[in-house]
Formats: sequence, C-alpha cells, structure tokens
Amino acid sequence: MGKYNLKKLLFRRQFILGPHFIEELAHWTRLKIGQKLYLSAHPELNVVHRASADGSLTLLGYILNPNQPEADDGTIIDQLLGKMHAAKDISDIIQSTETLGGRWILIAGLKDKWLLFSDPCGYRAAHYTAHPGENDFWCASQPGLFPFVMNLIEDPDAIDYLDTNKYEHWGNKEYIFPGDSSIYKEIKHLLPNHYLNLISGEVKRHWPNKPLEATDFNDCVEESSRFLINTMQAIAKRFRLSLALTAGRDSRLILASSKKIAEQIHYFTGIYWTCNKNSPDIVIPAKLLSQLNLKHQAIHCPKKMSPSFTKIYNANVTPAHEVYGTIAQGFYAKLPQDRVMLKGNAIPIVKGAFHSYRQNDRITPSVFAQIMKVSDSVFALNSTLEWLNGAQNSIYNIDIMDLFQWEIQEGNWQAMSQLEWDLVTKEIFVPYNNRYLITLMLGVEKTQRIEPEYRLHEALIRKMWPELLELPINPCKENRNKILSRGKAIIRSILQKSRLLR
Repeated sequence: MGKYNLKKLLFRRQFILGPHFIEELAHWTRLKIGQKLYLSAHPELNVVHRASADGSLTLLGYILNPNQPEADDGTIIDQLLGKMHAAKDISDIIQSTETLGGRWILIAGLKDKWLLFSDPCGYRAAHYTAHPGENDFWCASQPGLFPFVMNLIEDPDAIDYLDTNKYEHWGNKEYIFPGDSSIYKEIKHLLPNHYLNLISGEVKRHWPNKPLEATDFNDCVEESSRFLINTMQAIAKRFRLSLALTAGRDSRLILASSKKIAEQIHYFTGIYWTCNKNSPDIVIPAKLLSQLNLKHQAIHCPKKMSPSFTKIYNANVTPAHEVYGTIAQGFYAKLPQDRVMLKGNAIPIVKGAFHSYRQNDRITPSVFAQIMKVSDSVFALNSTLEWLNGAQNSIYNIDIMDLFQWEIQEGNWQAMSQLEWDLVTKEIFVPYNNRYLITLMLGVEKTQRIEPEYRLHEALIRKMWPELLELPINPCKENRNKILSRGKAIIRSILQKSRLLR
C-alpha cells in the first residue's frame, strides 16, 4: 500500500466488542470488561476503565467537562462511576453526561445490567448485530469489522441504493444511510439519543425524555458563550489544535469562542471539489486571520485519490465515501499530524436547516427522503419510516425536523465521515457536540436562531469577539437567501391582498 503504514492506519481508533477477542487483531488493546464482553481496541483509541465491587465504566475516546476544564478522562470517569452507583437505575448514568463534551462511547455495567451509549451526536460511532443469538452479539465502530466474526453478504437493497445516482446529496455523492440501516441487513447503526442493552441487544431511546424548556434569548447568549469559552479551554488543555475555518458562521463562532487561545491554534482551509483559491471560503478566512495577525494555510487536495491511498481508504470503513477520500489524502499529506481538528458540525441542529421542507403538520418519510435526494428509493423510505415511527412516539415538543438533523444528518452522515477521517487525523473535536448546549439553544424562539438573520449566532460572535463580524459571512449564500426571503415576502403580501392567503 505504498507509503501508508497499514498496521498503524487501518481501522485507526476503531473497536470491536463481543463474546471473545479477535485473533486477527491480536496487536490491539485487549480488555475483558464483563462476563461475555471482550473489548478489542485499536492502539490509538484511548481506553479508560474503572471497576468497583458492583460494576464498571469504560470510556472509548475522550470526554470533557466544560464546567471543570482541568478534569482529565480518568477524573471524569471516576466521578461518573460514583454517580452510577448512587443512581436508581443504570440508565440514569446517561443523564449524568448531559454537560459533557468530547467524542466518546461509554460502556456501563452495574450488577447484571450492561449498556452502551455515545456522545450526544454519536460522533464516536457504534454498530451492532440486530436480532443476535446468545453467542453472536457484537458491537463495533463500523460494518467492515463484523466480517471478522460473522459471515455476511451485502444487502442487495442497500447496494442498489448506493449504486443509484439519485443519492447525490448537495450535488455530490455524500450519501447518508437512512435510519439505523447499514450495508448489511444484520448490522444496525446506534443512533444518537439511544442506548444499547449489551445483554439483550435491545435499543431504547433515552432522549427526549421531557418537554424542551424555553430559553430567554439574552440568557442563552450569556450562558452559551460562557460554556463555549470553557469548552475551548478544556480541549486546549488536552491537545494541540487545528481549526478548519471557512467563510461560514459555524467555524467563525468557534474562532470567537477561542479568542483566549487563538495564538495556539493552527488555521487551515481545504481547497477541493469546485472550490478554488478565489472562493470566499479561501479568501475570507485568509483575510480575516491576517487582520488578526494569525496565520492561515490553504490546503490543495487532489482531484482523485492515488491508487495506494484508495486501497487503504476504502478498506478502512465499509462503505467509504470516495468524495471525502480526496480531502482526506490532502489533509494527511499537508496537515500537522500532532493536532486535533476542530469542526463546526452539530450546531446546524439549532439553525432549522430543514424547516423549509415542512409543507404542513403531517410529516412523512418522503419529506426526509426528499432531503436526502432519494425520494424514489424504497430502501430509504422504509428505513426512514421505521425511524420516524420511533421518533414520533416520544418527541414531546422537539421539532421533528431538528431531530432528523440531529440523529440522521449528524449522527449518521457526519459520524461516518469523521470515522473515515480518523485514518488521517490525530482526532476530531466538535465544540457544539454537547447535549446541554444544544438543548439550551433549541429552547430559544425559532425565529431568533434560523435563517436568514441567524440572530443567535451573530449575538454570540458579537459578545465573544465582535471584530470577527467585520468581514461578511457566506457572502454569496447570504445574498441569495436574502433575495429569496424578500421574494417570498412579496408573494405572501400579494396573496394576502388577494385574500388567497389569510
């Protein structure tokens, strides 16, 4: 595989958990954590295990406490284990992680009960065997690890879904596996806001567990800014950082929350697909950082992956997004390898990205299939219907469009892309991946946080680093949205005057 170290990079920071260790992965970290729970973890995946007379708690990845920035993984796990023993039920441990950030999976065992759950957006991905027998229950980072322990045949319906040109998302082949589906019928994806019972194999939703509380706009700005600043201080104490900065508001907000540590961060922007050196995503970050006396790196990514990189990239995750492979190869070649990459994902959950797709109060699978550009896919419709039925049974006052953004866009599409990029990065960190922060922002009146003004975003940036608003945000997109917004207002006025719309 050319210059790429297969032993080091293949399945980088992935894991597999089941009734025995995997002979082919003997060089991985091995840990027996329960009667029939044997963990095999890639050597670069951080594992912290704590046990007591009654139970244990195991961390895969890293976990942060913005309210206690100095706390390391071990300290946080010790604190959680203490809370778990005091809880009425083992599932109550999930509530104890509400304010915690990072990218992690927790495996909790108390007496004869065992469960597994992930960070709020499921960025530390987990897949599991559906309808397992007594000795064939397995959980792993991604579907490509299950052939080590099971004979599997790719689902023809899933292959047909991937092969069709209809899945081109946002004009590119950024497909999303719908619902909890995967390339294999026997393997399911554990979505955010769900936990996995490691004894029965049953999956249960743990959030929403109550109505969402309303948040005053000004109170949200005060608390969110405090929380984001603490989050950045906590991650900076752990790792050296790189920020993927674009002309967009999500990465600009990360920069604003990083003001106190700005000089410690490496800033970069990838040039790939239709982007070029004159694109706003390149020009604006470079100009903005120059005004702040900070350096900016533009990384040119190849148009196509090299044959040697293609082999390892496609072998690392099943199936891999080839369009992300060209970016990954560019980053592996030119990004500092000792830094954790900061990304501005998760916050679209509170921006109402899909509210425009809502045509009425009746939401059907076809609405979400339209979002995924797969309206005529039976595979997508069936998988989405299953997710929708489960979501609507316990949604309280959460907008179903926001929950879709959370669990499918972030918990499936983004989680899998991060898994693919584990191959080429030290780690990935999303500051907004925090249940407390997300629900705090979701509690703000919708009109204050969605397009075209995105008032909450602007208020947060203005409070933390107002100079960052001196250059435009997404100038081409913002102008287009304002024109569309004005056009809609004009049409609405005409209809109202003609009494066709009341």
